[in-house]
Amino acid sequence: MVFILLMFFLVATTLSVREQAITVKLPESTSGAATESPSKVTIVTLQSDGTILLNGETVPRDAVVGRLRAAHPKAVRIRGDGKASLQAFTSLYDLCARAGIENITLGTVPEAAR
Repeated sequence: MVFILLMFFLVATTLSVREQAITVKLPESTSGAATESPSKVTIVTLQSDGTILLNGETVPRDAVVGRLRAAHPKAVRIRGDGKASLQAFTSLYDLCARAGIENITLGTVPEAAR
């Protein structure tokens, strides 16, 4: 089930300057599509060590739901480092869903040509 959800939300994005300021190695994807303008999306970054950032600000895991509820975002884009564990991503996805976010996408980069 988690794999199906992950594949469903796997989307490639054009990275904004705000997103590029935080260094993460995004996973590659051949099936992604462009999404909403970054200015309309709350960026949630999952670093390889499990650290979570909301729009560039470090947030403790237990504060993510409250911060997202307070922000009332239309959509959330999770920018997970490719080396972050699937469990860490799944937990973060669940936190976003618990905050009432229905439009959750995954930031990726186009797969390198082979």
